[in-house]
Amino acid sequence: MPRRTRDYRQAARGASQRGMVAALLLIWLGGAGLTLAPAAVDDALRSVISDGLAPGCLAAACVQRRVEECFANDAQTADQDEIVRVKSELDAWRRRCLELQHRCAALSAKSAGDADLSLDYRPTEGPPLLIPELLRAEVIGDRSDALRSRLAKLVDRGTTGGVAVDDLVLADEAIHVDQGSLSGVSEDMPVFAGRTIVGRIARAGHWTSTIQAVSDPEFRGYGQIIRRSPHGPVLGAKGVVAGNGDGTCRLELIPVTEPVSVGDDVYTATGVGQDRQRLHYGRIIAADYESTSGYWSITLKSHHKLESLASVEILREILNPTRFADSPESTTRIEPTIQQVGGFSEGTTREQNRLVR
Repeated sequence: MPRRTRDYRQAARGASQRGMVAALLLIWLGGAGLTLAPAAVDDALRSVISDGLAPGCLAAACVQRRVEECFANDAQTADQDEIVRVKSELDAWRRRCLELQHRCAALSAKSAGDADLSLDYRPTEGPPLLIPELLRAEVIGDRSDALRSRLAKLVDRGTTGGVAVDDLVLADEAIHVDQGSLSGVSEDMPVFAGRTIVGRIARAGHWTSTIQAVSDPEFRGYGQIIRRSPHGPVLGAKGVVAGNGDGTCRLELIPVTEPVSVGDDVYTATGVGQDRQRLHYGRIIAADYESTSGYWSITLKSHHKLESLASVEILREILNPTRFADSPESTTRIEPTIQQVGGFSEGTTREQNRLVR
């Protein structure tokens, strides 16, 4: 930096400092003079100073008042908007309350009318006409015993069905049971292993029947998800159970909005039998949602493998024998008989056999 410029800056800094000292000294002398001056001089100076500062004070007061008014207007506007919103919500809840009151009144009136029409005593339950019965059947699809050897040489078709000598007979890999139409078995009857559905009757012959497993690609059933919770089972969404062909099943048409978790159980959507018990399809082993379709992709697996079972149960319905026990015509029109071939137990009737067939 040039020496001359530095000298100028130092001189200016010194002059500024001397000016500030002089100003402070003058202010101090002025204050001392006012203190020692007569009262008349003091009043005159105060009047002059007050008149000089009055316009600025008035302007500052006006600005302050305008700012306060602006903030007050904004606060009032916000409060008014909140009041309008609360009033609209209150009106909506009042309308909802009136709707519920009218609905409760209508339900009360209907309940009172039903009570007036009801009897003073409880009706007794009559015995049902049809009752469920489980028929045990032996699986013969993978057996190499004498029964399978004998059945392997028989078919349920003859010359009336177009069968001729020297026709080729193809092997059937389906699973068969040793009960057929002579035992009251018909197509679409459910097949169980305990309380688990393992399939249904696909074809019913005279002595044997063919089972369609739940994992068969052609199998379809109506299922419902049931979740376990600390407070007991919770009913979930309903869908269609379909076989995958690889030993597993899938549950279709479950929206992604429904709760689904791995480990949930899938049961029949409706009860079976007189006590309407739900039967088990399997447990969910995989669950992924498809964003494009809007449905879950659910895979479930049964606890039982049909190929490894030695016996199964077939659910059928028979006439309730108690309905004919006290009938005066039971000894003449309905006589107990024993089937020579098939699965009817002792005590069934010819009328039962005719209806079941």
